[in-house]
Amino acid sequence: MNQKKKLIWQLVGFLFLIGAIIVGMVTILNRISGRQMEGTYIKKGDAAVLIKELAGSSFYESTVKLEGEEESLTYGEYEKLIDAWMKEDGRMDTIGREWLSSLSSRYKKRHYLLREDFLEFYFLAADQLAPELEIKQEELILLSGGQKVLDLEKNPLKPGQVLAASTDLSRVRLLHYEKGDGEITRVTAITTKEKLVMLLEKKPASITLKKAWISSNLPEAISILWKGYEITLEKEGFAYEERQVIGDIAFVEGKLSGITPYNEKINGKLLSVKENQMEIEGYGKLFFGEDIQVYKLYGENEDYQISDLKIGYDFTDFVLDGKEIVAALVTREENMENIRVVIKTTGFSGAYHEEIAFSVDTAFTVKGEGYEKRFEPGERVTVSKDSELFTSNRISILPDALTSRTTVYSIERGQGIPAYRGTMEIEKTDQGLLLINELLLEEYLYSVVPSEMPSSYPKEALKAQAVSARSYAYKHMLRSGLQSYGAHVDDSAAYQVYNNIAESEAALSAVRETKGQVVVLNGQVADTYFYSTSCGYGTDILAWKNSAGKEEAHLTAKNIGADCIETAEDMKQEEAFQTFIQSVGEGDFEKEEGWYRWSYCSRLDPDILLKQLQARYKAKPEQVLTKCGDGSFASKEISKLGEVKSISVLERSSGGAIHELLIEGTQGTYKVISEHNVRYVLANEGTEVLRKTGDKSKVSGMLPSAFAIVLTEGDEKVESYVVIGGGFGHGIGMSQNGARAMGNLGYTYEEILQFFYEGITLSKLW
Repeated sequence: MNQKKKLIWQLVGFLFLIGAIIVGMVTILNRISGRQMEGTYIKKGDAAVLIKELAGSSFYESTVKLEGEEESLTYGEYEKLIDAWMKEDGRMDTIGREWLSSLSSRYKKRHYLLREDFLEFYFLAADQLAPELEIKQEELILLSGGQKVLDLEKNPLKPGQVLAASTDLSRVRLLHYEKGDGEITRVTAITTKEKLVMLLEKKPASITLKKAWISSNLPEAISILWKGYEITLEKEGFAYEERQVIGDIAFVEGKLSGITPYNEKINGKLLSVKENQMEIEGYGKLFFGEDIQVYKLYGENEDYQISDLKIGYDFTDFVLDGKEIVAALVTREENMENIRVVIKTTGFSGAYHEEIAFSVDTAFTVKGEGYEKRFEPGERVTVSKDSELFTSNRISILPDALTSRTTVYSIERGQGIPAYRGTMEIEKTDQGLLLINELLLEEYLYSVVPSEMPSSYPKEALKAQAVSARSYAYKHMLRSGLQSYGAHVDDSAAYQVYNNIAESEAALSAVRETKGQVVVLNGQVADTYFYSTSCGYGTDILAWKNSAGKEEAHLTAKNIGADCIETAEDMKQEEAFQTFIQSVGEGDFEKEEGWYRWSYCSRLDPDILLKQLQARYKAKPEQVLTKCGDGSFASKEISKLGEVKSISVLERSSGGAIHELLIEGTQGTYKVISEHNVRYVLANEGTEVLRKTGDKSKVSGMLPSAFAIVLTEGDEKVESYVVIGGGFGHGIGMSQNGARAMGNLGYTYEEILQFFYEGITLSKLW
C-alpha cells in the first residue's frame, strides 16, 4: 500500500515537472518568435486617463495623443509616451530607461501592452513624481452617492461624489467619481486620496452594515445613520416596519435583503471607559467591540466617538447584544454642573493610593453594590484593597449635607491635610486605589483659583483666572482625557492645580461674580491655556504641534505689553530675539517680575544629555529626530551621542520660543522639536537658575521656558553652556503675571481675557 502511494506521488511530481518545462518553453518560444503576450491589455482611453491624472492634461495633450479610446495600446506607442515623459520631467529619466529596458525582451513594437505592466510602472512613477496623491490600486465597497447620502451637515453629496468603504467596512471616505450610479458594489480601482480614477473590476456587493441606526422607515425606502453619514436605501420589495432601532443591514448582490435589530437597551451614569470595557452605574462593567457605533440623536448631526461620551452623566442609552455593548445612543447633553477629579497622592506623584484614610464633618454613608454602612460625624475610616467595604470594585462616600467636607488624612498638600467638597468614590484596581472627587464645577473653582493664582492679586486678574479655569475645566468635561479613570481632570498641574491652597474670600468672590461664564470662540467653549510669566512675548499653539486649526485661532503670539514696535513674527529671527532677550522692553507688562529674565549655567555631561534625549524620544518619538546619512532626519531609537560639538537653535516659533534645537555629537546628531522637549533636554536636575531679582531657584526637570538663547563654551567640544531666557511656562494663552499687571493698570477681567484670547466672547453656561 505504501509502495503504491509512493509511485502515485512520484507520477504527480513528474507530471508537474513536465508541465513547468512546457510552460517555460512556450514562454521562451513566444519571446523568440515575437508572439503576443496573453492577458488583459491596457486600453488607450484608460492609459490617457491615468497619465492625465499623474502628469497633467497639458502634458498629455502636448506630447503623445492616443487615438481610439477602446483600442489597446501598443508597446511602440507606449515607448513614445515614456520617451516624451522623460524629456518633459528629468525625474523620470532613470526609472523610465530601466523600465523600457526590462520590457524590450518581451515586447515587439506591434504588441499590445499588458495592463499589469502598464500599472506596475505607473505606480513606480506615481511614488517618484507625486507621492502626496497616494495613487494606488485598492478594493473598495461603493455604497452610494448623490441625493441618497447626506453628510454631517445634512447636505447631499455633490454630483460626482460617492461614499466608499474599505472591504472590511472599517473606514469610509468620500471619493470623486463621475460614473457613480448609486448601486452598492465591490470594485477594484485605481484611486488617489480623493478620487476614484479608474475602475478595473466591478460586481454587486454582498455585505452587512453592522450596528446602523435606522432613523426613518417609509414604504419605499429606509434611512440609516452609519459612520457619520445618513444613507437612504431603496426597499425594492423588502418588507420591514421598525424604526429608531440599531440593526445590522444586510445586502445580497447589491440589494437590501435583511435587517437584524438589537432591541435590548439600558441607561445609567457612565462611570469609566477602560480599554474594551465601560462601567455603567447599576450594571457594572460591560465589554464592547472594535466595531461599536456611537450615534448622536439630537440637534445637529455629528460624527461621535467613544471619547465624546460624557463621564459621570446618564445622557446615553447603551444597546446590548447579550452582555456586550454594540452601540451608544446619545439622547441629550444638558449643561453639566458636576466635575469629576482624580485626587493624586502626596506631591501629586501618582494616581493610585495604597490606602485612603478619611472622615466627614457630618454623618455619611459608604455605599457599595448591595451594601450600605452608616458612619457618625468625624468618624475616621481607612480603606485598603482588602477592606470589607468593597463588595464590588467601587464604593461611594455620601455625606448627609451638601455643604459637608471630606478630610483625606492619607495625603498632604500645600495647605496641609486637605478637605474636599462634594462626594468621593474609591475604585479598587490592580494598580491600587483610585480616589475620585465629584462636586459642582463652581465649587471646584473655589479651590482651583487660589491654587493657580495668589489671592493677593488684583480682583480683575482673579476674575479672569476664574473664567479661564472654568472654560478649561468645562472643555475637559465635554471631552475627557481621563475616561479610563472615570474622571474629567486630575488635581495636578497636568490639568489645573486643585485644592493645593485653601479657599480664600478673594477667590470665592472672583468665582461667584463670574458664575457660569466661559470663553467662547465660533460658538464653542475655547481652549484657555495659561502660564505663570511672559518674557514680554507670548507664542502660539505651533510651539506644541505642527498645525493649528480654527478652534485655536484665539491663541496668538503677541507682545505682552504696550507701545512695542517689534512684532511676534520679528522674534522668529535669531538676531532680533537675541537682542530682545538680553534687554528690557520698557512697555512690557511684566518687566519687574523675577521670572521676566533669568540665566542658567551648566557643565555639559554628554551622558546626562544622552539620557535626556532618550527620555524625550520615548515620550514623543516624532519630535526627537536622528540625522541620517543623506542629511535627512528620521524618528529612530537613540543609542549614541559622543562628545557634543555644538548646540544651536534651528527655528523659533512666533514670539521667540525655541521650536527646533540641533544637538550635534561625534556619534550622533539630533533635532529636538517643541518648546516642552527643548526645556527638558537642556535642564539638569540640581542646577540653579538666577532670576532677574537676584535670587536663585532650583531647576526641577525643565528650564523655566523656551524663550531663550543658548551660548556654548569649549574649543574642540562643548564643555559647558549658558542659557539666557525669560518668562516661566509654555507661553501659550494667558500670562497670569501679565493679568496681574493689567489688573493693577485698571483693565477689567473682560479686557484681560480679550487681550490674551483674541477674537473671543464671553458666554454663560447657565
